[in-house]
Amino acid sequence: MTKLFSAYEGGIATVDLQKALELCGLVTLWYGSAVLCILSSKSAMLMCPAPFLLCTTQFITASVFCVIFYHFSNPGKAGVIAELMSSRKSANKTEFQMVVLISFCYTLGFILTNMAFSLANANSVETIKAAEPISSVILGQIFCPEYASWFTYASLLPIWFGVSMACYGDSAFPLWGVVFAMASNIGFSGRAVATKKLCTLKEKPDETMLFGQISIIGIALLVPPVMLIDISVVTNNRWYSKGAVSEAQSNFVPFLGVLLFNGLAYTVYNLASFLVLTRTNLVTHAVLNACRRVVIILFSAWFFSVSISAVNIWGIVIAVVGVLWFALSKSPGFKLGAASSVSVLPTVAS
Repeated sequence: MTKLFSAYEGGIATVDLQKALELCGLVTLWYGSAVLCILSSKSAMLMCPAPFLLCTTQFITASVFCVIFYHFSNPGKAGVIAELMSSRKSANKTEFQMVVLISFCYTLGFILTNMAFSLANANSVETIKAAEPISSVILGQIFCPEYASWFTYASLLPIWFGVSMACYGDSAFPLWGVVFAMASNIGFSGRAVATKKLCTLKEKPDETMLFGQISIIGIALLVPPVMLIDISVVTNNRWYSKGAVSEAQSNFVPFLGVLLFNGLAYTVYNLASFLVLTRTNLVTHAVLNACRRVVIILFSAWFFSVSISAVNIWGIVIAVVGVLWFALSKSPGFKLGAASSVSVLPTVAS
C-alpha cells in the first residue's frame, strides 16, 4: 500500500493512502453539510423568524439518529434514553446534572445563533462566532482551576481585532444581531467547560451517547418557548408570496421542507465533525474548524449576495490567524508561555 507521511503531535506517523482519502472525504462532508446547515438556517429564518422551532427540529433529527445509531452499534448495551434515565435515578446524580448543564449551554448557544441569523447576515454571524476562544478562556478561568499561558492570551488579540474589522461597515448587522451572536459564544464555551467538568467525574463520555442525551434534554427545554412564542409567530406569519391569490402559493410547505433539510444537514454536520475528531488530534480538528468558518463565511456571502469589503476580508484573515494561533497554543507538545491551558473540548460542533 502506498504510504504518505504526516506530522502528528510532534512526531512522524505513516498514514496509508486509504485512510488519507477517507479523512479528506469526511472533511469534505463536514464542510459541505456545515455550509448547507448554515444556509438553510438563515433561509428558514428569512421565511419565518422562529428560532426555537428551528432548534427543536435540529435536536429531534439528531436525537432520532443517535438513538438508532447507538442501538445498532452497541448491541446489548443500554440505549441513549435508558442510560440517561438510569443516571437520573442513581444515588449519585452529579453526572446527570452535569449533562443537563451541558445541554442547557448547548441549547442556549444554538437558540442565540438562530436568533442572530434572523437579524443579521449569515457571514457576519459566523465571523462573530469565530471569537469563541475569547469566551472559552474567560469562562475557563472563572470555573476551572486552570489558567492559560501568556501565548494563549496573546492569540486573543488578533481574534478580537480581526472580528472587529470583519464586521466594520456592515450596515446589515444590527446591534441585537451582534449581542445574540456574541452571547451564543458564551453558551458554546459554557458547554465546553461543563464537558471538561464531566470528564473529571468519569471517563471520557461516549460522544454519540452524549450528543444524543443533550439533544433529548434540549428538546424538553425547547418545548415551552416553542409553544409560548414560536407557535404564535408561525400562525401569524404572512405565508403568501406577493400577489398570491390561492393557497397553492403558500410558503408554509416549503418552510417545513427547509426545516427538515436543515435538521438532516445539522445531524450530518455534527456526525462528520465527530468522525474527523476521532481520526485527528484536537489541534488538527481546531485548525480544520477555523478553515470551516472561512468556507461558510465565503459561501454564505455568495449565496445571499452580500458584498464583502477589503477591510472585512482582511479582518476575516486576521481572525482566522488568531484562531490558528490559539489552536497552536493548546497543542500538548507546545511549551512556550508555561502555565496549564484551559482545554476547549469540541465534543459537538458549534
